Amino acid sequence: MSPRAALGAILCIGLWAYSVPTWAQEEMLAVDKQACLTKFHIDPKGTDVQGFTEPAERSCHVQIRNGHRFPDKRCTPGALNPTVTEEVLRSPDFRTDCTRNMGTSEDAKKIIFKWYNVTDDETCEMDHFVSLEIGGSDMLMNLWPQCGPPGSTGLARDFKQKDSVELHLGDQVRLGEARGGMSQDQARKAVTKDWTVLIAAAKKSEASKKGKK
Repeated sequence: MSPRAALGAILCIGLWAYSVPTWAQEEMLAVDKQACLTKFHIDPKGTDVQGFTEPAERSCHVQIRNGHRFPDKRCTPGALNPTVTEEVLRSPDFRTDCTRNMGTSEDAKKIIFKWYNVTDDETCEMDHFVSLEIGGSDMLMNLWPQCGPPGSTGLARDFKQKDSVELHLGDQVRLGEARGGMSQDQARKAVTKDWTVLIAAAKKSEASKKGKK
């Protein structure tokens, strides 16, 4: 969802734009990102997962769930940034780009391709397992290369499918548990348990929004 990063011949597509109007803007400048962090008292390196040890190269293996790829949770357990609260997420002034690449630089993130032994013929997104839309951490324990399926294009790619889930969960968290939505922790647990089972609900939500336009 945004800037593109390459590792050798790997094309890592980051499609980091959002359907939420206040977030669907051009990438923030570094000075604006820092101002955003200061305004909302966000620690860009915040994570609620402690004691994480970086895995060895080629030691991480994706799983296939319901036909879609799922990260190795030993290598990518997923994490929230506890300083990106639900109140922050509901602010019209907050954009997910505020924290992107501020906890871990884009270059430093490329190590995840070595963890997962990604080959040079795969098109991948450098994905936040727990998405920034629900307050996900920008640290390595929350990152994985979301690739494939082989031969897929456009909306059929797994990272496009997960994008819809991320937007859906972002809507649910901003709505809030008290109003029939979800808390950040509920959304995190849902996506890390199995993001693939949320695709149908995400598509239904997207269709409903389109119908209201």
